Amino acid sequence: MLWKNWCVPCLFLCLSFLRLGPVVSQRNGHSPCRVHAFYYLWYGNPETDGSYLHWNHEVLPHWKKKINLKYQTIIGRRFEPPGDIHAPFYPSRGPYSSSDPKVLDGHMQEMKQAGICVAVLSWWGQADRKGTSDTQGVQTDKIIHLAVRAAERNGMKISFHLEPYQCRNASTVLEDTHYLMHRFGRSKALHRASDSRPVFYIYDSYHVPSVEWKYVFDGIRGTNDDKIFVALWLNADGGQLAKEGGFDGVYTYFSSQGFTHGSSPSNWKRMSEYCQSNNLLWIPSVGPGYDDHGIRPWNFHNTKQRDRGKYYDNMWKEAIASQPSAVSITSYNEWGEGTQIEPAVPKRAAHTVVKDPTLPADDFRVYKDYEEEGSPTYYLDRTRHHANKFRLKLKQAADKVPILKKAEMRAKLEL
Repeated sequence: MLWKNWCVPCLFLCLSFLRLGPVVSQRNGHSPCRVHAFYYLWYGNPETDGSYLHWNHEVLPHWKKKINLKYQTIIGRRFEPPGDIHAPFYPSRGPYSSSDPKVLDGHMQEMKQAGICVAVLSWWGQADRKGTSDTQGVQTDKIIHLAVRAAERNGMKISFHLEPYQCRNASTVLEDTHYLMHRFGRSKALHRASDSRPVFYIYDSYHVPSVEWKYVFDGIRGTNDDKIFVALWLNADGGQLAKEGGFDGVYTYFSSQGFTHGSSPSNWKRMSEYCQSNNLLWIPSVGPGYDDHGIRPWNFHNTKQRDRGKYYDNMWKEAIASQPSAVSITSYNEWGEGTQIEPAVPKRAAHTVVKDPTLPADDFRVYKDYEEEGSPTYYLDRTRHHANKFRLKLKQAADKVPILKKAEMRAKLEL
């Protein structure tokens, strides 16, 4: 009887020590959330916001003047919604507003049904800081509470994706996390790791020296202000930079395979092994493709076609095989870079900005869609398929570990 009474609670405790972890952790009542999606809040339309936001994105210049000369007739010009938007696909909802509660509810419901449990909200800094808006002048701080409330209403979790606003440094980022916790720390939607710490993804973290990150992170470790900080692994040394900076984990973000060292699935096995050896969370990012030719017409060499969903399926396969702590999706709704899994529909509209000069003057622009894949919700459906497959693999991995081995393992952080 003594052995039986000891064994059962020990089994649950030991399961929670696995890096890949069980389906449900017993620590702090924590339920692991292993599928995250990057979510953008910068869209607007006249009905809700008084004007179009982001759907009318300008055509961006290249940093080399010689290349800009090839596109000088369109650089700086803006797209003209609702017919002509900045994206290669057209949303089933049309050019919507990120301030519309009905839209936000629909987004949260779609993500939840697709097996995504954390919406990682893009955030460009506190509204009262100089330069804290995105490249199109949108200030996400003023509306981010709407997304948090929508997540609460629909049983979703949220984390924050801290974007590189003007003059950002390690100290301002730390202040930002305190600010966000003051606003949303008590929200039932806030995603916390198994040790109760909230999770923050830091985009372009490599622009700040590791010694500066380490200094500010060390100041809060072991306190009530401690948090999970996830660095962007860009180049080959990204893991080392994260380790030296005192980060808790890494992610890869970019869905254009080969664009960076981190976005190349052929490197993920080694990257995962490095994370395991250095006690870092490993969060590879998967995406359905990449196409930003509307806003960056000079970046065609990084375009990745969807290949009827095969591109997305392959990234998921590689991500799961790398034994991740979690999988992040780029993206739910980054329409301008063509990485969205949000539903898209066929659309034909007149050209206003970017047009092939060899085409006749009355030619119409035809958007890409998911018709060949079979459904506007195809990528949400595939996400659900892969998320379920990922969870099953986690459970199988946990079940195969002998009980005594589990009892000997140290507790590992879970997302």
